[in-house]
Amino acid sequence: MTEVQKLTNTTYTAANNLVSRLAEVGILREATGYKRNRVFRYQTYIDIFGDPMSEARK
Repeated sequence: MTEVQKLTNTTYTAANNLVSRLAEVGILREATGYKRNRVFRYQTYIDIFGDPMSEARK
């Protein structure tokens, strides 16, 4: 959430609420399966432009 906080200039709680809401409506997708230190993906972007991580593994 630190990166979201910096980008939005908000508190941790506000940034967390924003990311949670974006995930609820399907804009972001949680990618790690963890409760802490989660990473979220903008899946629409990945679908259009590909996953750079999977490309690097080839």
